Amino acid sequence: MSKVYTDTVEAIDNWLLPLSANFAKSTIIAIFGAGPYARHLVARLKMQGFSRLYFLLSQPRTSQLDGYPVISSSQLSAYGIEVILAGSMAEPVAQQQALNSMGITVPFYYLEGGHLLCSEPRSNPCNAAQLSALKDKHKGQTFFIIGNGPSLNQTPPEHIQNAICMAGNGILLRPNFIPDYYFLLEERALNHWQERIRALNVPKMLASHLHFQHGDADNLTYFPACFQSDSDTVDPYQYGIPSGGTIISSMMYFAVYMGAKQVVIIGVDNNYRGAQQQTHFAPGYYTEQRQPMAEEKALILAERQKQGILRAARMAEVNNVAVYDATPVQNNLGINKIDFSQFSVAH
Repeated sequence: MSKVYTDTVEAIDNWLLPLSANFAKSTIIAIFGAGPYARHLVARLKMQGFSRLYFLLSQPRTSQLDGYPVISSSQLSAYGIEVILAGSMAEPVAQQQALNSMGITVPFYYLEGGHLLCSEPRSNPCNAAQLSALKDKHKGQTFFIIGNGPSLNQTPPEHIQNAICMAGNGILLRPNFIPDYYFLLEERALNHWQERIRALNVPKMLASHLHFQHGDADNLTYFPACFQSDSDTVDPYQYGIPSGGTIISSMMYFAVYMGAKQVVIIGVDNNYRGAQQQTHFAPGYYTEQRQPMAEEKALILAERQKQGILRAARMAEVNNVAVYDATPVQNNLGINKIDFSQFSVAH
């Protein structure tokens, strides 16, 4: 059994069982979130005999989840919520601050250290032998880690020569490029590009929580995802793969695990300000219209991504893998810049 998965389930129970023992079974509890961890908490509370359970979301898009009502923060008083549990493993303090900023004083509890645990505690679809087979599979090769920023149009990945290419999310919108490995972390990516993803005939690396939506197939490899890691040992099955708030970090960890000699990142603009044509390589990147992100949120997101990437870069260097940045814009990462042209040929 995966150590990170076992540790995750044990840590949740060691926190939740003593905490909930202090509540009457009639206590009205809201879980702030709707992700895998939040849904696991509701299931565990149900097993303990609690029935007055709600999912709390900032902007609900559905009225029910797993048979329980979904409410907004403005409805807390109306539903008589007595306790709120953080539904985020990575950023529970940010959830608490958000509630405080709205003047909500309902008692709030969260699992400490959750950012080091697997984001999918409900089941473990990961195959140890499948992940182990990737160890040093491309030893000594150059790996390109490809983001989806607008600068990607200045460094076309379809021109890359003699390297292993890893990319994810909306990279499928580039008609003449197919990566060697395709990565997915977020459920919403399946909502945008599900048919394209299913049709993609390359190895696909998916975070374990996506198993519920995507199922099994010969070219799918699931890995336990966590937000951060306190170890420089790269062993996907046992210790999980940190995202650091960005799929770029996860791909960097896998590149090291697969034996990279050097890692080059492109398309990592680290900028979320402005309309979507300013933050992604394709103007119609998303299938729905989105308003420009608020300045403060955009800066927070960029800083979080930066720290995740730098943590992955330090891990790579500890494992004797050089990391370079061929993104042709100032992205504030501080990683050694190199010229993309030395890895490509003109088409």
